[in-house]
Amino acid sequence: MNHYINNLLPRIKRFSKNLNNIELFVDKSWILYGDDTYNKIEYTFCRDNTLVKSVNGYAHQGTWRLLPTGKLIIKVENISIQLEKVFLNEGFFVLNISGEASSGYIFYNEDIINNNLKSYLESLERRVEIAEKEAAEAERIEQENLKNAPTFTLVVVIIIALLISFLSYIATKID
Repeated sequence: MNHYINNLLPRIKRFSKNLNNIELFVDKSWILYGDDTYNKIEYTFCRDNTLVKSVNGYAHQGTWRLLPTGKLIIKVENISIQLEKVFLNEGFFVLNISGEASSGYIFYNEDIINNNLKSYLESLERRVEIAEKEAAEAERIEQENLKNAPTFTLVVVIIIALLISFLSYIATKID
């Protein structure tokens, strides 16, 4: 799944929101996705900047803080790490440890995804494909319009020339 997500991220990045929009992640239950199927690790970023990390129901309290640079500092169990947003929306987000290229932490919103991250990501991928098709169609139409513009201009010039000739003819007949 990590490989799938890493391949998908460049395609969906334009749909990502900014961490400054804290309403997307504050006061919500975020499950840490990982290969460990025996432990449910849940994070809750509280509005008062406390952070609750729960491992199979055993809670640890910490803190979180959003830096002016848009990076996130979390501290739990006397360990602080600085994270950078890779992707964020209402359903899932990916954070890297600052300076690392590979995705470090993948979270999903349990209320939105209902433990089916793969289906959610596939729906995001379909949205990207639809947006790409719409953009390609808009580009095709624009190119078609540009191609037809000289013909349209020529027709307008001919109509204007005929109209001027007709008006000149009428003017000479009136005199």
